[in-house]
Amino acid sequence: MDPSFDTHYLQLSQLLDFVSKDVVQIDEVAALGNFNEKSLPLHCPRYTPKTLVSNNTQKIIEFVHQHKQVLLKPLNDCSGRGIVKLAATDKLTLRLKEYFEQT
Repeated sequence: MDPSFDTHYLQLSQLLDFVSKDVVQIDEVAALGNFNEKSLPLHCPRYTPKTLVSNNTQKIIEFVHQHKQVLLKPLNDCSGRGIVKLAATDKLTLRLKEYFEQT
């Protein structure tokens, strides 16, 4: 189960900057704020499917029409929550409006 990423979690992670250098930390604290696990694969586009990161409805509609079917995934959720499949045959403007209201 993923920890909730809230102010409390962020503040506790910032305290790790003050831990003695003698304590081994596996993951760098800065990585929590610098990287989103969903955007990390974009550093290797050769190995990832065509991807659009956007909240612009028109750009998303164009992307769906270009690729016929796409998966829409929120950057700030986990465990499969918020993932929807969009097809070029859908009423995309309405579906996206509803999606953005929920996320």
